[in-house]
Amino acid sequence: MRLIFSRPGRLLLAMGVAAVALMWDADPVVPGVAQAGESAPRPNPRITISKETTFISGPLTKDGYVDYLAALNAISSKGVTPEDNAAVLLYQAFGPKDVPKERRAHVAKLLGIEPLPEESKYFEDSSRFVQRKLAKESPTPSPEGNQNPVQAAEEQFEKARQRPWSKDEFPLVAAWLAENEKPLELIVAATKRPRFFFPLFGSSESPMVIEALLPMAQEAREASRAFTARAMFRVKAGRIDDAWQELLACHRLARLIGHGPTIVEALVGYAIEWRTCEADAALAHFGRPSAEQARRLALDLRQLPRVAKMAEKIDVGERFMYLDAVATMARRGPAVLARLEGGSKEEKGLGASLANLASSAMINWDEPMRMGNAWYNRLAEALAKPTRDEREAALEKIDRDVKEMAKQAREVKAVLGEFMSTSPRRAVGRQMGRIFVALLLPALSAAVKAEDRAMAYSSMSQVALALAAYRAEDGAYPAHLTQLCPKYLAAVPEDPFSTGPLRYKRTEAGYVVYSVGANGKDDGGANRASAGDASIPPDADDVAIAVLRPEKK
Repeated sequence: MRLIFSRPGRLLLAMGVAAVALMWDADPVVPGVAQAGESAPRPNPRITISKETTFISGPLTKDGYVDYLAALNAISSKGVTPEDNAAVLLYQAFGPKDVPKERRAHVAKLLGIEPLPEESKYFEDSSRFVQRKLAKESPTPSPEGNQNPVQAAEEQFEKARQRPWSKDEFPLVAAWLAENEKPLELIVAATKRPRFFFPLFGSSESPMVIEALLPMAQEAREASRAFTARAMFRVKAGRIDDAWQELLACHRLARLIGHGPTIVEALVGYAIEWRTCEADAALAHFGRPSAEQARRLALDLRQLPRVAKMAEKIDVGERFMYLDAVATMARRGPAVLARLEGGSKEEKGLGASLANLASSAMINWDEPMRMGNAWYNRLAEALAKPTRDEREAALEKIDRDVKEMAKQAREVKAVLGEFMSTSPRRAVGRQMGRIFVALLLPALSAAVKAEDRAMAYSSMSQVALALAAYRAEDGAYPAHLTQLCPKYLAAVPEDPFSTGPLRYKRTEAGYVVYSVGANGKDDGGANRASAGDASIPPDADDVAIAVLRPEKK
């Protein structure tokens, strides 16, 4: 649960509790500074290196703190070579434009390659392409007569992902794909590699984990847009096998990106997977594969690498992000809070200086580290529960407890009460731990639901191909999914959001296959994204793939 306090509020709280500690337990020795009789400063971090505090013992910075960014890079790159690393080819396809110039040599070194040239034929995303084209010419208006050039262009790109189309219908999309042909070939080759490591880095020499830049994630989303559009273009031309290769590349890309160490990368991987599964169903419906083709495509899906697991991101990437933030504040003071909040200016003036000095010297920084590890251990235990109901109950309890901790973090008297029963340094450390937990613990329920949606969509792709095989042999879609078993499906896939199977409705134009979604209620395949239907309840959240558009003759 990410609860954000205002910057002034957090700074005042830090200053207040630290100032009280200063009166109780001053320590004149500043760690890391040479004392009388010493020839040079030596590392003397304010945090104990141990499993209970730092969780890992290295690598260490020159002043003795764990370098969590370097640790994540070491974990992610273990056993990866430039020859089997998909990120090398992806970087060569996307180019270095989203990496700050002063960091490009560093990124290339970690990848084991030479820095990329500034100018080359790199992949150009749709928004940049449209802006460049609009500067030279007026794009064709949308079929509905919308004369706004940007909206008309976006309309072409969105529809090209959803159904078969031709060059005459969407010329802007066709031109975009033609200009990106070479980079897309490189991306396809990248998705056939077994490993993925793109280094975490920031715009500065010593960024926090939370500040790490993730250029691959956004570029991958745009590449998936190109693959799904090109697949629908090939379906229109009757090239079903070629169209399927485009979608397989998209599935592989989703899984590669999703296996990065951060929650953001996992969420991007899930998002790519959802849209690709929708394209799978469109290919299966509009492309009319033979029964044998549909079975072969379904086998291809089953042989793909697994979808990323959110539990892995929480237990390592998110844990390190928390510990790194605490350690950075121990080293640099409460001005770091501005960076955690997304700000770029560090606090200045006498008040910030006093808070910096007081909190640096007077907080037992082992306490917020231990507290964070305890919470992440609890999260790991919740995610390891054997059933979804048990996981949900445990995560909801954690969310409630984090909200309660957030209340305590706002109350200075909470730490004053602890002064009476423990060391003031420990009391201040625990109060800082409450602030960090409330600020940085992720909204896990939402993240886990995103994983469940990705699993539901993957199952729906299998159902869509089984439906296509059934229709190829029977001439129409079945009335019930059970009619697919066991000839086309061993069993109807389970709904990740319920104790039963996925739902299905046959319609005049096609079908809807769906999960009941996070609310556990069957809304008939409807959700808030269902546009233009006032009858849909505002809380409807079914996860659905719908083939509703009439087929083009």
